[in-house]
This record gives sequence, structure tokens and C-alpha cells, in this order.
Amino acid sequence: MQKNYLITTNLEKNFIHKKKRLYLGDWCLDRNELKTNKTITTINLNKYSTYLQNLIYRITGSLSVYLNSENRQSFSKKFWQNLIWIWVSYYISSNFYRWKKIEYITKRKKYNYANLNYNKNFYYSDVNAYKNLISNSDLYNYLSIKKIIDCFGSRFNKITITNSNLNNIKNNNFSYKYKLSFKKLFFDIYSFIFSFFLKKNIIFIASAFSIKNLIKLNFKLKQLPQFFSSYFNNETYVQILSEKKRRSEKKFNFKPNNRFEVFLQKNIVNDLPLIYLENFNTILNKIKKIKLDPKIIVSAGEHYHVEDFKIWSLYQKEIKKKKIFTVEHGGAHHVDSGQFNYDNRFSNKNISWIKSSNLDKPFNPKIFHNFIKRKNRSKIIYIGYERSKFPSRLCGSQVYENNDLNTYLNLKVLTSKMKKDVNNLFYSPKFIEDRRVKENIIEVLGKNKILKSGSLKINLKDAKFVVCEYPQTAYIESFLTVPTFLVCDVDKTFIPDKNLKKIYLLLKKNNLLFKNMDSFIKFINKNSSSVDKFWEQSKIKKIRKKFENKFSINTLNNLLCSWENFLKKQKKIYDKKK
Repeated sequence: MQKNYLITTNLEKNFIHKKKRLYLGDWCLDRNELKTNKTITTINLNKYSTYLQNLIYRITGSLSVYLNSENRQSFSKKFWQNLIWIWVSYYISSNFYRWKKIEYITKRKKYNYANLNYNKNFYYSDVNAYKNLISNSDLYNYLSIKKIIDCFGSRFNKITITNSNLNNIKNNNFSYKYKLSFKKLFFDIYSFIFSFFLKKNIIFIASAFSIKNLIKLNFKLKQLPQFFSSYFNNETYVQILSEKKRRSEKKFNFKPNNRFEVFLQKNIVNDLPLIYLENFNTILNKIKKIKLDPKIIVSAGEHYHVEDFKIWSLYQKEIKKKKIFTVEHGGAHHVDSGQFNYDNRFSNKNISWIKSSNLDKPFNPKIFHNFIKRKNRSKIIYIGYERSKFPSRLCGSQVYENNDLNTYLNLKVLTSKMKKDVNNLFYSPKFIEDRRVKENIIEVLGKNKILKSGSLKINLKDAKFVVCEYPQTAYIESFLTVPTFLVCDVDKTFIPDKNLKKIYLLLKKNNLLFKNMDSFIKFINKNSSSVDKFWEQSKIKKIRKKFENKFSINTLNNLLCSWENFLKKQKKIYDKKK
């Protein structure tokens, strides 16, 4: 039977015979099909990175004029670009990936498309709500891809499925609620009681440090500590409406250069998050009442997804001429981090973890010598690459449909071929969004071998060694604490920045980095009983030291002193300019 139906999500599978299906992406596969996944054609979009960055700049520039007009404001182009940059990068990247897949698949053949009945409209509060939908929702992705299918009309026969009524799917308005914890309640009470003193703080530090070290640093700066969640925590929700909201698409002045850009021109205004249009002025008035007046704002990632903090920070920067410093994290040292230079755009100064010739640059704020102290040494901890079900952004660290990053297959090899300590193998999840992936991991290891989400640091205390699939923050934390082995083909995925190529080459040559699981198995079966001895060899210790230096890792005391001196110096510079 000929595969003549293009299946774009799981929804169409309910109406189309299995033998007639051609899947657009691995998000259409069930968990058993996902185990091997050799049927889906991948699209390498690295060559489009420069084009996408330029497109994001052009689109955000046009949107800045539109948003000023619709909100009756007069903010600068940079204000709006920095506010909407992350959402636009998600929106353009995710749609571009789907566009290129459809373009490639339909190049030589015309396909049938199952036109399902759904006549409601999605509206989302902010970038978080959009990312959750585009990453995980079959219904939202079906509707998004349907808009792209409409642009390829001549390449499809639209077959209306008369017995399909997606309007009956239980997808009413919903919100992503934050749990009220005792810690949050304590911070709120503290912030209220000491508000008179806190509003006099010269420096506002959003995070970057552990709570304990955040408190220590604030005391060194001779100010009371402030806690981010007491001031910023915008509500994230989705509205599903029968009627479209009235938005003036015709006022959006953008000149498209190709068919994909025509698609964006037609759809992006209606797809804007509510916080940039209907809710913007309400949030703006709210943040103006926040009793904070720092000269310097330090952000370590909050400027990506916390919309009220973004608006407050950009307002402080533009209207009150305050300074913003951003702090990069462990995932920002690859060839393409997917944020298209956002940290540098948003801030007055961006502070990378990667060591530079700048002597004034402070040390890594998150990881330091002995930040985790080992106790028992029995667990073997596996850290897998946990991507969302659907592509949400494109970069060297967001890999889709690549069988080399199949955690299930890697764990199968590890459990079947590792000669010792298999019963002590545990999986440490960050947060597994894709239910299929979670079920496959449980099938291999058992439910009791899945550690609590976000508990890596606690479990590193009891680790014999760690196996990690990708080189980001969890890998660096592990590497500094216990014998840690990276199993990842860094020539294909997570390609390191040019400043780190030499250190990665050293890792490869000295059995710290392996191209695949089979090569790691050969090594560990020979060295399982003497992992600590291997780890403490003088040449391995020298490589570890080089690695630590590359990521600006030092002692806790030096870390705090470096940040104290750095921030005090920046304050003096700010005062002189004023």
C-alpha cells in the first residue's frame, strides 16, 4: 500500500491507515517506533543560522513599530526587539524547521493531507506558554503546521475527514501554575517586612548564585539580600477561543523576501503573545510600582522567559539609564547556542563562564571547587539528553531526529554490555517532557531507578561515576565532582566553540570523551574497578585543571571576592558616568 498521506502529528493517525502514512517528524512516532527511529529524514539547518538571525532582526524591527503604535507607547526599537527577541526566535525557528521539512518531503511527490475539523483559536500569555505549546501539544502543532500546508497548496490534496471533530478535545483555557512553597512564602514575608531597606539596594541580583551564596554576596556588598520571586512571577496561561481577537495585521509593515517570509508576514501578528499586546500596558503599570531602584541589575537567565522582569529591566535601562549585566551558563559554549546573540543584545555587559583575557571578569558564579562533597561511591548516574517532543528552537544544542542521541538505545547498550555495577545504574532526569522517552527509559531500568527530577547535585554525593550524553551545565557540575565521561559525537552535535576545541580534543585523546556508547563500554569494562585511580592520574588531573580553568572555576572564597570587586568597580564606573 502506497504511503500517500503526510502525517504531521499524532492526531491524523486516528483517521489514516498505518500503511498509508509518511511521518513528517519523529514526534509522530509511538514510543516503540522511537526506539530505533531510522525512518525519519533529518534536516541540517546549521547553514541557515546567519539567515535566521538576520530575519529575526528584521522581523523584530518591524514589530517594534507595530507594538509601539498598538500600545500607544514611544519606546525605542531596541526596547521592543530585546523584549520580544526570544519569542520571535522560537517562533521563526520552529516554523522554519517545519517549513523546510515539508518543502523537502514534497519536492518530488504530491501528498494527501488529512484536513481535520477544528475552528477554535489559541492565544497564550507569554513566551513560556508558547514554548510549552509548540514543544508538547499535538493539537497546537497540527494547527500551526496546517498554516504551512496552506502555503504549499499545489503539493497537497486536502482530504476533509468528515468524522473528525477536534473541537471535542478537552482543551479549555488552562494555566501553568507555580506551587506556593514555604520558601516562597518566607521570601515574600521577608521582602515585605524589610521593603524600606531593600528598595535602597544599589545592585539587584536576580540569581546566578545559590541562595546561600547570594546572601553572602549581598552582605559583602553591604546590602540586604533580595529574592527574585518576591518581585517577579508573571502568570502563564493559554486561552482557547471560538472568536479571533481583533488585531490590526495590516498595520504590520514588513517586506518579505521569500515565501517563508510571506507566511510570517501573514501569521505573526495574530500569533503574538498577549503580554506584548492586550496585556502590555497593564504589566507596564504594574512593574512601575515595584519598589526597587538599583543602579545595576544582574540576570542569569531570567531575561529569557520571565516577561515582567524583562519589561522592568528594559524600562530601567531605557528610561532610568540603569545598567544590566547578564551571566551566561553552561549551555552557551557551542558553535550555535540558538539565542542569536541575545545576551549581548539585552545587556550592557555579558559575562561568560568561558575564561577570557579580561582580568576583571569574575569567576563562575554557579560552580566552584568542592561545591559538592562526595560521601558514598556506589551509584552510576546516567544523564540523558532530554529534548521536547516537537522542535521549539534550532541550535547546536537542540538536536532533533538524531539517532546518535537516543537515550533508550544508549541505555540498552550500557545495561547489556557493561560487566559490573549494572544494578547500581540510575537515571538522573532534569525534567522529561516527552512521555515516550520516559516510558522507554523505565522499560530499560525500571521505575525505581529513575531519580527525582532536578536531584542531580544531591545524588552526585553518592556517585561512583557519571555518564553524560551532552556537554552542558549538568556535565560540568558532574565533571567537577566525580569521574565523569561524556558520550557524544561532538563533531555532529553540541559542536564546541573554537575556544574549546583544544580541550575537547584532550578529552577525546584521554578517554574522557567517547564518540558512541560502544567505545565507552570497551573502556569502562577494563577500568570499572579502578575508576578513581584512573581519575586521579597526574595527566588526567592536569586535563581536569585545564577544563576547570576554561570554565572560570575557582574556590568559593575567590568566587565571592571576584564578584564583590567586580560589582563595586561597575558601581564606581556607573557613578562617574552619572
